[in-house]
Amino acid sequence: MILPVFHTSDDGVPFIPTGYVYLAFKDEASDEKCSEIVEENNIQITEVITDKSFFVKFPLKVNTVKLADTIARRYESFIIHVVPEFSTNFKTAFLPNSARFNNQWHLKNTGQHRGTSIGFKAGADARVVKAWEFLNSVGKNPFGKDHIKIAVIDDGFDITHPSLSHKIVDPFNASTGAGGNVSPSYKEWHGTAVAGVAAASTIQGEVVGVAPNAKIIPIKFGKGLSDREIILQFKWAHDHGADVISCSWGAAAKVFPLSPAVKEYFRFLVRKSHGDKGIPILFAAGNDGVQVSVKNPKGPGYIYYNGFATHPDIIAVGASDSMDKMAHYSNYGPEVAFLAPSSGVMGITTCDVQHPGGYNPQDDYTDTFGGTSSACPLAAGGVALMLSLNEKLTTEEIRKTLIETTRGIKLSGKPIQATGCIDIESALKRIYSMLEAQ
Repeated sequence: MILPVFHTSDDGVPFIPTGYVYLAFKDEASDEKCSEIVEENNIQITEVITDKSFFVKFPLKVNTVKLADTIARRYESFIIHVVPEFSTNFKTAFLPNSARFNNQWHLKNTGQHRGTSIGFKAGADARVVKAWEFLNSVGKNPFGKDHIKIAVIDDGFDITHPSLSHKIVDPFNASTGAGGNVSPSYKEWHGTAVAGVAAASTIQGEVVGVAPNAKIIPIKFGKGLSDREIILQFKWAHDHGADVISCSWGAAAKVFPLSPAVKEYFRFLVRKSHGDKGIPILFAAGNDGVQVSVKNPKGPGYIYYNGFATHPDIIAVGASDSMDKMAHYSNYGPEVAFLAPSSGVMGITTCDVQHPGGYNPQDDYTDTFGGTSSACPLAAGGVALMLSLNEKLTTEEIRKTLIETTRGIKLSGKPIQATGCIDIESALKRIYSMLEAQ
């Protein structure tokens, strides 16, 4: 049977039915009634999500989309969702910059880098160095605790890189469904750079991440953005003890609403996992310079919709630049939590796939990383430092603290939740004062 191809906008990005369907019964539906519905419609359960929700397959040679709609109407008293799964393409949130930049100004911007002050404003940074100094002043390890784990979901990872090799734990390849090999293929250079921004080590290598002592769980993308592949990646992070999850990517399509299966799994991870403490999930807001949700002025629906950034439990991170302004490319909107420093006049210095590959084939590091792809892991590293100070923090406490302690910067009339840029030092001071008051 030839499966139809769908589109959510005029961008030409295809959404292809996988043949799987997300089926969720209401809590009040009895097990007997659920079994009856499954048997009557020759439904095959392929994966159990919860005791009342599943991925299923319908009989062969049926139109999955039409049958799902029929079942939803027929059994509306017993079923919450019966939603066909679609797969579409990834798009990473990297914005390259051609200039070489030797100083990690996003950690501490002195206003003078590589012999010039052009394009830099002193203090236009995430206050990372000041955060380390504060932790040291209160008798804590300035670089965080070494059992805090940052899960990074991305295209591939050079786990032999000297700045990363000794901090890698539980690697997973979603394409194969197995742990171990997460090595990058040609042009899969993004994940190594992202991991370096979050947690490159001070022990080896030539750059430093925001949380240098944190461990990294590298999770390599699946083959597409189907519900099962998305959930599989996040489930690995959850099952292997991730304390924070960093995602510098999104869908290639302009309009990408999340399915009920993914929405509800994110809600579980953020609100209910780890004994109701939750796991903070951070997503790059994207680099299209638009609001993350834009309604169609000529009719129903949207002309731009980032389902990841608009999910109410996700911390969506935009980008500021080296002059303390919202980066021109950064997506924005009331769903975006705050900004974090990234490429402006110059790029971000971080790890690269070891030569002869990578963004810079002549070196093991790049000075040209950026976009919200770099802003997101910077913030995730900040979360790792916060959890190093107080591991009992809930996801909501982390979100609230980060938003309320931001530094006000120029937003040019583009709304976000916070007043501006992440201030990791102020966030840590807020948490420490809360601990002292207990």
